[in-house]
Amino acid sequence: MNYFLMFAIVVGVSLQDILKKKLSLHADQTPWIMDAYRVCMAGAAFLTHLLLTGRTLSWHLPSFGYGAAFAIGFTAAIYGSIAAAACGPVSLTALFSSFGLAIPTLYGVIFLHEELAPTGVIGLIALCASLVLVNWNRGNQEKLSSKWLILALIGFAGNGCCSLMQKLHQTAYPGQYAGDLLISGMLLVTIFSLLIYLNAAKKAGAKKRLPARSIALGTPSGIFNALVNFGMVYLSARLPAALLYPTVSAGSIALSFVVMRFVYREKLSLIKQLGFFLGFAAVILMNL
Repeated sequence: MNYFLMFAIVVGVSLQDILKKKLSLHADQTPWIMDAYRVCMAGAAFLTHLLLTGRTLSWHLPSFGYGAAFAIGFTAAIYGSIAAAACGPVSLTALFSSFGLAIPTLYGVIFLHEELAPTGVIGLIALCASLVLVNWNRGNQEKLSSKWLILALIGFAGNGCCSLMQKLHQTAYPGQYAGDLLISGMLLVTIFSLLIYLNAAKKAGAKKRLPARSIALGTPSGIFNALVNFGMVYLSARLPAALLYPTVSAGSIALSFVVMRFVYREKLSLIKQLGFFLGFAAVILMNL
């Protein structure tokens, strides 16, 4: 049962990338549709978290502070990654987002004096090499735009901030108040996203009512996001971390790559593919 759930989590992460891709196909026609998608995604994630863990809410005020920082990171992550998916390869965007785990890793080494395993050192080196190769342009090879790179890095930093806040929170309160952190954080993300959407719709002269396409794509994405978080918390107490985190991280990247390559026909040059697989290896190594 635990292994089936782990596989379901991998699929859940990949489905979020697929929904982003479907949304990106309409981004040029109605740019503010991405803002509406984020509202639906964040709102659905908040309501799902509330349904799953609302009974455990302790009204722990310090956790709400971590939740606010988590919300800032999560907002940056979804705005960066979704916008990057609209102007570049989703497979590479997902890879960059996964690199965010390097931030809590480095924080633990530098500030908490945690020992970095040899595999972690190799993983960080592979990550740096991957970044170079993914952005390597030679001859007539397709060039990734600077806009995509900036947005992907924002998604990377936001995802890293989320992971860091979770690490800081659980370092301060081991095994406690996880529901307070996620529920307060996702509520704030929903509010932030709604305010941004209303402003974007007003500037575009569009109706403030959420478009049906955003609801249809954003709602399941938010549900998948919350279920993945809940599943990871559940499995973290039942499976070794050395098995769980590398499998979920690498498995979701690999599945997204296969779908984007063979279903949506995303094309990467040979050197970028090499960079992708180096990054894939880096994510596994940093999780060991």
